[in-house]
Amino acid sequence: MRVGILTFQNAYNYGAVLQAFALKEAISSLGAEVEVINYDSPYMQLKKFQTEEFRLFSQNYLNLTDEYTDKKQIEYQKYDLIIAGSDQVWNPGITRGDTAYFLDFTDDSVYRASYSASIALGLDALKDRNIQNWYKDNLMNIQSVSIRESIHYDFVSSIVPNDRMIVTSVDPSLLLSDKDYVNKLQLDDVKMDDYIFVFSYQPKMGLIDKANMLSMYYNLPIIAFLLNYPEEYLLEGSIMMKSIEVTDWIQLVRNAKMVLTDSFHGMMYSIVFRKPFYQYCSNQSVSSRITGALNQFHLEDRNLNNVMYPEQVKFEIDYTEAELVLERERKKSFDYLTGVLEKAKRKK
Repeated sequence: MRVGILTFQNAYNYGAVLQAFALKEAISSLGAEVEVINYDSPYMQLKKFQTEEFRLFSQNYLNLTDEYTDKKQIEYQKYDLIIAGSDQVWNPGITRGDTAYFLDFTDDSVYRASYSASIALGLDALKDRNIQNWYKDNLMNIQSVSIRESIHYDFVSSIVPNDRMIVTSVDPSLLLSDKDYVNKLQLDDVKMDDYIFVFSYQPKMGLIDKANMLSMYYNLPIIAFLLNYPEEYLLEGSIMMKSIEVTDWIQLVRNAKMVLTDSFHGMMYSIVFRKPFYQYCSNQSVSSRITGALNQFHLEDRNLNNVMYPEQVKFEIDYTEAELVLERERKKSFDYLTGVLEKAKRKK
């Protein structure tokens, strides 16, 4: 069984490349031969932003195909199954309307599915008739539909044929356990340290102000990966990084006393490694994705927006309930992937 994954493998984004890695590994564990389709969308041209650290990780861990810069070049005929996702592959604001992520370059010789595809738009935006029609037309290509956010389940159900499977699935980052990551990426042993790891791609003064507040109050240094931030935003003595190895990024999460982030995958990997974390929400679209995940895992109290005073911060998380949810949702997600592989096999 040959499987191709179409996602954002070229993004300058730790979560994007790691979720691609996790999905590849999860499907491989089910006995399939898996490649990540190395498509550099002409609408986004993500590769031009990619650094050497990301390029090396992709080469070493993603089992990439040859590069395609036009969806018509993709050799889809060699696959039994192509999966679109995860990440925001169905968010036109990100893809700039590139319909390749709905697998419209294929024909009926290959089974077409999605896994944990994120629409990421607010429900109000989805009331627009033009947007509804755009999704309806493009989702016709997908024979088994897996989306990430439960708030979009009713919308997707209302526009796809009744005979299509529609499920919500966990982000691929959660398909692997902490031990899986340690073994597959050959990570060093955990060396817990007393620092706050701050992770963000776009300037959010609310996040920075609270990081500085906690650093001062608890006398904890800040180690930060902050893209597009001036260094003077952080307290003197803080360490700011602009580019690090993908595995080093994971280690910074694993070893931190606390993680503060506005990133969806920053939150996901905090959960994977059972780290104390707080999540900052910057706008309504992001908030719906973040709060949905926090609610799903019974971690509602980890919303940094609700922290007004440093005394409110808890440096421990009881992950008992979250573990139960994760175990159930991970099984459901693997059941979906197993079912999709079976459908692709029967099609042949």
